Amino acid sequence: MPKTIVAGFAELQSGLNITTLQSSTVASRHTNVCDVIKTEFTTLEDFLTGSYHRNTMILPLKDADVDVMIVLNPSYHGKYGPTALLDRGAVLLKPYTTPKISRSGQAVTITFSDFKVDVVVGYKRKGGGYLIVSSYDGYLSTNPKKHVEQSSASNSAQNGTGTR
Repeated sequence: MPKTIVAGFAELQSGLNITTLQSSTVASRHTNVCDVIKTEFTTLEDFLTGSYHRNTMILPLKDADVDVMIVLNPSYHGKYGPTALLDRGAVLLKPYTTPKISRSGQAVTITFSDFKVDVVVGYKRKGGGYLIVSSYDGYLSTNPKKHVEQSSASNSAQNGTGTR
């Protein structure tokens, strides 16, 4: 039976959405990763960010990454340089028996069999946002909460079809 373009797109989109089980797995991994980091560092906050948090991630999940932001106590700023901080994060995450834990740009990437978790660490920035560590540039200014707010508003304004 013929479908409208809108109905066809809705059907296609429904096949790209993350399942409830996958969402539960993401939440569990977020908690576990943060708990491991908290064994060594005092953190001010942690949160999911990126496409998963914006509700714009699409399947297959194995081709995606879930971004976790961990905001450290500023006392570590003078203790660790950006590269050393990323290296320390990679070492801390060794309890995971995954095929690969690596430092990549601004994150420590944990590769699980079903998806990757990118752990980004940084500090609160005066005036808002964050300074995240980068093995290339030292520190980068960003505001992932603002990014989520803006893209989620755009996506909502377009009934969930706007920012994929």
